[in-house]
Amino acid sequence: MVIRSISPVVERLLGYDPAVLSNRRLKWERFIPRDQAIGLERSFRKALRGKDSGPVVCQVRTKDGAVRTLEFFVNAHWGVGKNKTLIVSAR
Repeated sequence: MVIRSISPVVERLLGYDPAVLSNRRLKWERFIPRDQAIGLERSFRKALRGKDSGPVVCQVRTKDGAVRTLEFFVNAHWGVGKNKTLIVSAR
């Protein structure tokens, strides 16, 4: 997955510079335990099929190695033609 745009809030929440994360292909396992990343990826696929996936709770590693619990919400945004974008928000 490539992150095209990321909120500056990620720096306050997780310590990562948004500019470093934007427009890069990232592996979720870098931030989220594999078993939880699978649930988040499942949510991505559901959203791309137009289905509601509900919130997904994951433990996320911060830049300094601490762990925070975040609740993710995934929605698909239908662009022009076949272009689909996922909008992922967390709290």
